Amino acid sequence: MASVYLIQNPPGKIAAACPGSGIWPVLALALACTLLATVGGMRLVLDAQSGATPPGAHWPRRRKVNLLAAACAALIALWVAAGATSLSPCARAELSGNHARQTLAVWFYVNAGAGGSAALACGVARALETRKERLDGEAREEYVRSREGGAAISLNARGAV
Repeated sequence: MASVYLIQNPPGKIAAACPGSGIWPVLALALACTLLATVGGMRLVLDAQSGATPPGAHWPRRRKVNLLAAACAALIALWVAAGATSLSPCARAELSGNHARQTLAVWFYVNAGAGGSAALACGVARALETRKERLDGEAREEYVRSREGGAAISLNARGAV
């Protein structure tokens, strides 16, 4: 749908209604990034199901982390640009019925929800991991105490002091 709206609303048409608006290029970038992420995700899933080694599996962990951080930074920059252009006062007033602006605003809100959900999931996972580590430590201490007490009881059962 976004590609149809981009074709129906060339940059000149949007610029005539709201000069200096970046709706068209930001929507084009959002469309391209969404398509690339979808195709890349589908490729990873299909490779995982077939047992193939995923691309970049031989890379060191630091390189993978850096690549993921760069991709997240680019997505956040695009998300901020989408919000700034689609929710600007000029775009709201002059392009309120424009499908390209509405599509960009929907993309902004959907990605805001997805980002919030991902942040919440990461927070919950970290909290559960911390709790598991604490409980494992307590269980380990309890086990050591029970073994020490058990050794003393068995010595006493044999009549030793």
